[in-house]
Amino acid sequence: FGVVNGSHPLRIVQPTFTLLQIEQSTPIWMVVNTITVSLRTNVDMPAGSVVTIFGLTGSATPSLSPYAVMSLGDFASTGTWVSDGNLTVATPGLTANTTYEFSFNLTNPRAEQDSPSVTAEATMEFGSTDAKVLPTVMAKVNEHRIGVVNGSQPLKVIEPIFT
Repeated sequence: FGVVNGSHPLRIVQPTFTLLQIEQSTPIWMVVNTITVSLRTNVDMPAGSVVTIFGLTGSATPSLSPYAVMSLGDFASTGTWVSDGNLTVATPGLTANTTYEFSFNLTNPRAEQDSPSVTAEATMEFGSTDAKVLPTVMAKVNEHRIGVVNGSQPLKVIEPIFT
């Protein structure tokens, strides 16, 4: 499972995210916005494991399943989006201590809003037993986007105006 000395008797490791980051492509209201998630875990995640992102509230995107997810084959090409702000996506298996990314599109709302608090968790399937990566607050990338301070924070939305 990618754990150092993992074959030692009674060696127990709590699966955790060692990197968990999220950002967006644009803070402009009522446009399609690409959300990118980067993650890394301290253990291997076997095929069938599922990552769920919570708290992407305020999007104008309706609930959809299947919902398109983009990655380099590290995640399923579709997931389930629930309009209250949750995305669930499966993985064919991930290796411990390796950074992976996936992206998906949401439509920004027609109202300004601050970036919500976003968390993620994972369920790893080991035959008839599941292991959890407990809910973890995601780090937000704090970069300017099109001149907006912290415009890279997910679902931070502004109305464009002339000044």
